[in-house]
Amino acid sequence: MARPVIALVTAYNEAPTIGPVLDAVLACPLVTRVQVIDDASEDETAAAARSRPEVRVISLPQRVPVGDALLSHLKHVEEQDAIIFFCDADLIGLKPAHVEAIIRPVLEGEVGMAVGLKDKGLGKVVEVFTRDFLPRVGFLIGGERALLREIADAVLGTPDAAGYGIHTLMNRFCGRYGIPVKVVFMGGCDHRQKFQKWGPWEAALGMFHLISQVARTWLKTMLVPSRIPQLNFDPPEFGRRTVAPSRTPGEVEG
Repeated sequence: MARPVIALVTAYNEAPTIGPVLDAVLACPLVTRVQVIDDASEDETAAAARSRPEVRVISLPQRVPVGDALLSHLKHVEEQDAIIFFCDADLIGLKPAHVEAIIRPVLEGEVGMAVGLKDKGLGKVVEVFTRDFLPRVGFLIGGERALLREIADAVLGTPDAAGYGIHTLMNRFCGRYGIPVKVVFMGGCDHRQKFQKWGPWEAALGMFHLISQVARTWLKTMLVPSRIPQLNFDPPEFGRRTVAPSRTPGEVEG
């Protein structure tokens, strides 16, 4: 029997975009249910999510780092055999086909994790770079990713998983234990930039925190591999053990 697919959308002050994001996720036929973590938003984010009765909304009393927000999600997922689809709420141009293209390789047993990367209108340039370079250095930091729940359980909640380094830690975990990862290019998809959401100083500070935390986690796990969480489950047999790109409708051809 196929595993349930639980979509986990994390949001902080994303009222302008969370509605279309949720609609796209809900329209994907592979998704079993959708859950939103409202990270103490100060706008109408939670109200927009609650206006969709199929969506479970959990509001945190105060803001937490992104890795801790994902952990909060997991604590409310009762399905122990789930495939988890993490998704940010600030996406522009997300389509059900993007969601399906990310989830399907994990659901069908081809890989243990699939990472969606937004093309940002750059088409072939970003495809070549992400396909040929980023997977080799474990630098796939896209927030849209599907993975076996066992991977999420093993990584979330560990010392280096609280902040923005969580995605790097997931990559390192899969790389260390031979769990295959697939890159999915999300044609025509982008996200609201920090400078569009916050003031210039706050946006600059947010970017500094993101880059520094990702770089710190990358260095820590390179220099001290023991910081990568331990494998505490038996990985299933996968269809292929290579990182391969997947196209979705709207992809720009070079």
